Amino acid sequence: MPVEAMAAGAAVLASDVGGTAESIVDGVSGVLCDFRSPADCMAAVDRLSGLLPTDARRRARLFSAERFDAHFLDWIAPPSSASPHRMPAQAGPIAVATR
Repeated sequence: MPVEAMAAGAAVLASDVGGTAESIVDGVSGVLCDFRSPADCMAAVDRLSGLLPTDARRRARLFSAERFDAHFLDWIAPPSSASPHRMPAQAGPIAVATR
């Protein structure tokens, strides 16, 4: 849910390990900290107040469905690939089940 929070303009306070840490740019779209350290958590909360909502929203756009659709085929087989199994770009959108 950090991406949804960033899309709403909220900076995110998150653990510095795991998948959440991969979606946040520390000091830009949120603050990462070691939740086992009360001092680290307090310092992280202080840092949150200086972050801009526009930066959080900008980071969230990198996770949009439109960006995913635009780059999905290139991730599977880059345009330079001569693979006969590559789908042509004009094949249309790809439906992805989320659940």
